[in-house]
Amino acid sequence: MILRYLLLESLEVFVNYRTLSKYDAEIKMTSDFLYYLLTTIRGKQTLGEEYCSIIPVKANPQQRLKEAFPSMGRRIVLCLINVLGPYTVQRILRKFEQPFTDYIIQLNNKLSEKTEQVDTKVTFGEILKVQLLNLIPDILFGTLTKDFGQMHLALFFVWGKYYEFAKRLTKIIYKYESGQEGQHGISYLKPGRIIMLTIVI
Repeated sequence: MILRYLLLESLEVFVNYRTLSKYDAEIKMTSDFLYYLLTTIRGKQTLGEEYCSIIPVKANPQQRLKEAFPSMGRRIVLCLINVLGPYTVQRILRKFEQPFTDYIIQLNNKLSEKTEQVDTKVTFGEILKVQLLNLIPDILFGTLTKDFGQMHLALFFVWGKYYEFAKRLTKIIYKYESGQEGQHGISYLKPGRIIMLTIVI
């Protein structure tokens, strides 16, 4: 957040705020990348990791070998997924959002015209189809993009393995720093269930 604010302040010297507001997603992406560059890519803990006394390690499925700190390549891939992933998904969905919304409006108009005609019968199946299609824009372009990260966080709280989707892809887990294990006997099962419940509601 501080990096983003400093980046905005620096850019305002060259560009006015109204122009900058059009590139809010790109500025957030840049500030996130700078943060990862100064922490994860350099092999340093983030503020959250330092506060919780945890370090990222490469997940070892056999559990026989000693867990190793993630390689530079793995850390770079992790950061790129975290930074570029949400931005790319949002851009792709934005391209499809307007045409799909227009298609739904067209279907609704056709249904309305059909119901107004006295000699034409509208079946329950047609009404159900249109009503279900009306839900898709909100689910796909709203709820799914916003709640996906929250759902994954809830799964982490319940099962406690991969904190982010990017960490799941790169097989990076967390472990407590040596000597800190006994200080963290807290269960996050209840917060995980609460997050899942709020998403369902």
